[in-house]
Amino acid sequence: MKIYFDVGANDGLDGIDAVNHKGYDLCYSFEVNPESIRRFKKRVKGLENKVILIEKAVSNYNGEGTFINFQKSNIGSLLSPNPKISNSENRKEDFTILSKEKVEVITLLKFCTENNIKQIEHLHIDAQGSDYDVLVGLDSFIKNVKEGIVECYSEKQTPLYLDATNTYENCKTYLESYGFECKKFNAFTDKNDGNLKFSNPKFK
Repeated sequence: MKIYFDVGANDGLDGIDAVNHKGYDLCYSFEVNPESIRRFKKRVKGLENKVILIEKAVSNYNGEGTFINFQKSNIGSLLSPNPKISNSENRKEDFTILSKEKVEVITLLKFCTENNIKQIEHLHIDAQGSDYDVLVGLDSFIKNVKEGIVECYSEKQTPLYLDATNTYENCKTYLESYGFECKKFNAFTDKNDGNLKFSNPKFK
């Protein structure tokens, strides 16, 4: 069975595309933002047995966390916004805090262990600053990931969130320590995040 993981699933479009057009049998979609969940359930209607919503946040620990929902309704994070970004005129509206809520936080290692998942064909991570933590939370199970994409930022950029550790170098170094081949995917600029594409040579 080909399994797709979508961490920070938003409205479910990536999961729908994975099972409808890319040959995946199942997608586990992780999302806790209330507006994204509402849109997800509407969009995924009829595919609930293939695109499965997990209403839990993902990081490098198991327990409870505070999830921040921002004025831009489909954005939220376990991390606080960086004032250098949230107070700027062009991003102020996006990062105005709308609400905070307690959510369950899990690692992907725990989820895979509890659900008897042996392999992840594709791992997509867009976790609003917690992306590196999601990788770390896999622990040694990361060896069972075939390929994926993780959002990260360049050291030249001002991070969107305080305490964010999802730099390109951090993600690349961690993945390479487990033998992954990495390359930039989508252009990095001084202002925009980019994506790091990674693949596991053992699956070739």
